[in-house]
Amino acid sequence: MGRNQNADFFAAASPADMQWSDFYRHKPNRDLAKEATTEERRRLNFQLLQENPLGAATCLHSRWSLFFRHVLKVFDIDDHWFRYEWQGRGSGHIHGFYWTKDSTKDSTKANEQGQYLPTGESS
Repeated sequence: MGRNQNADFFAAASPADMQWSDFYRHKPNRDLAKEATTEERRRLNFQLLQENPLGAATCLHSRWSLFFRHVLKVFDIDDHWFRYEWQGRGSGHIHGFYWTKDSTKDSTKANEQGQYLPTGESS
């Protein structure tokens, strides 16, 4: 990260991984899914997600990279830090801090009253 400054914003992203038709169409039993009811398709997708953690992680990373590069660019991000986290069912999500190029705050920290003081000073 390298910045000793409050982030301009925090964001969390959760993918609709049970809806990734491009991920599921390359998996075994895809012909079953074509004829399945909505509930049966959900069960098949859930099973495939559980059985293919590397594929799911790769798909999440690929989708996040595209989202970061093409959508978040409108915020003119200069620096960032984010991490992937995984739920028990195998679904990933991302939490991150982002700094923009026109950040105007100096390195600060909040005191008990919510006012900002330069780093190194105490209240």
